[in-house]
Amino acid sequence: MKLQTTDPQKWSTETLQTAEVTYRRFLAIHMVHPSEGFVPNDLLDEYWHQHILDTRKYVQDCGFLFGGLLDHDPYFGLRSEEEKLENLANFEKLKSLWDGYFGEPLLGSANPCSSTDCR
Repeated sequence: MKLQTTDPQKWSTETLQTAEVTYRRFLAIHMVHPSEGFVPNDLLDEYWHQHILDTRKYVQDCGFLFGGLLDHDPYFGLRSEEEKLENLANFEKLKSLWDGYFGEPLLGSANPCSSTDCR
């Protein structure tokens, strides 16, 4: 709801519905691969940030799904060239698993770290 209020042009009802399904799938992949670090695309990252900002709900949901918080490092890929390459590799890993689990590509597959400044 906050996304739609903030930017109704970008966050139409259809986009929000797609983002929610995509985010739920992202969380499901984390549940199946708890020790892996995955990097979301721009759409997922923005949606995830909104979930995190609703701190009570985020803590409750993560507790239910993972037994604790699902960490988000917003600086991952920004600190060094080596880390940027790891960020990109983790994004590719997510895309590969996504295809296998859901039989379709991850929509909006632009990685936040694919540009020069990682954003």
